[in-house]
Amino acid sequence: VLEAVDRFKGYTHVAVVGGGACLLADDIRTHVNLREDRFFVAQDPQFALVYGLKAIG
Repeated sequence: VLEAVDRFKGYTHVAVVGGGACLLADDIRTHVNLREDRFFVAQDPQFALVYGLKAIG
């Protein structure tokens, strides 16, 4: 995952979602080195994408 993150530069905000979010969030947070207010971990990460798709119709 961290190798994939390295392929992109200039992050201003990061949202961690998906089944592995709880396992990977701390390592990603350390790796991207963003302020806390710019780093978000979904409360229900396994369903975050589903909820988002439902919201946009």
